[in-house]
Amino acid sequence: MIASPPESLDTITGPYGEASIERATAADLPEVLALFDEAVAWLVGRGQAAQWGTVPFSQLPGAHTRFKQWLQVGALYVARVGGSIVGTVALSDTPPQYAARFFDGFPSTAFYLEAFATRRSMSGQGIGRDILAWADRYGMEQGKTSIWLDCWAGKPALPNYYQAAGYIPQQEFSLGEWRGLLLEKPLAAEEQETAPESPTTPASPARSAQEVYDSRCLRFATQRDEISRRWNAIANLRLGAFVVGAVSLGVGLFQDNGPLKIVGLVVLVAFFVLVRYHSVLGKQRQRYDELYNINNEARLRNARHWADLPLRHAIRPDHTDPYAYDLDIFGRAS
Repeated sequence: MIASPPESLDTITGPYGEASIERATAADLPEVLALFDEAVAWLVGRGQAAQWGTVPFSQLPGAHTRFKQWLQVGALYVARVGGSIVGTVALSDTPPQYAARFFDGFPSTAFYLEAFATRRSMSGQGIGRDILAWADRYGMEQGKTSIWLDCWAGKPALPNYYQAAGYIPQQEFSLGEWRGLLLEKPLAAEEQETAPESPTTPASPARSAQEVYDSRCLRFATQRDEISRRWNAIANLRLGAFVVGAVSLGVGLFQDNGPLKIVGLVVLVAFFVLVRYHSVLGKQRQRYDELYNINNEARLRNARHWADLPLRHAIRPDHTDPYAYDLDIFGRAS
C-alpha cells in the first residue's frame, strides 16, 4: 500500500520558491535531524557552539527521544520545497522542563517554540523569517495569544534575530554555565481579527491593547515582588552568615581552635556566594521593575490618562512662547 502524501497546512513563498508547510511524520525524522546537524556545524563555525553544543543531533539519543515525542503529539512541522525539507519548527503546548519554572502554570493560550532550524543552502532567502511568520498565523488560528521561546544569550546574534521577528525579551536565566534568554511574542489583536479561522477550532476573542498591557503589568509586578521577597530573605541570610562566620573565625583564631576556624572560613565563603546571588537578584528585580514601568506607562498613554504619567522635567513654556500651550510640548505626555 502506497502512503498518501502529508497534508499541506499552508504555503509560504519567497526567493526560495514555494514551500509547503506540513505536519512532520516519522519518515521525516532522519532528514529533520540532518537539518539540525547542519545548524550545529554552522553555529560552531560562527563561534556559537554554546547554543546547542558540538555533537550532531543525530548522535544524541536524547534528541531522538524528544523529536519522537513531538511527532507523537503532532507538534513538529516541516517546510518542503520540491519534496526536500528546508526548514522545521516545533510548537508545543507546554514549555521544556528547564523553562517550566518561569511560569506559574504555562498559559493554555500560548505555544512554546522549542526547536527551529532551516537549511543552510537557503541562507539569506528569508525562509526562517517566513516560517516564524507562519507560526504566528497558525498560533492565531489555534486560538493562541502568544508564542514563547528561549535561546542562548552568550552573543547578541540569536536574541537580535528573534527580536527582529517581534519577540520581546522577558527574562535572562542560567543553566550551569549556559546563559539563556526567555522571549515572548504577543500575537497582535489587530492581526487576530483578520486571521483566517481554523476549520476545527473556534477563534478566541481578540485581546485589546489595554488588556495586553494590563496582563503584562500584572505579570511583571508579580515577578518583581517575588524576586523582592527572595532578595530580602537573602539579605538577612547573608548578614547572618557574615556575623556567624566572622565570630567563628575570630574566636577560632583567638583560641587557636582549628575546627572553629574551618567553620568560620566555610561560612564566610558561603557569605560571599550569597553576596553574588544577592547582586544577581537585585539586577533581576530592577529589570522587572523597568519592564513594569514601561508597560504601565504604555497602559496610561493608551487610556489617555495624561495626568498620571511621570513628569520627567520641570520645564514649562513661557506664556509668550509662540507654540500653543495646549500642545503640552513640555508636559507629561511629551
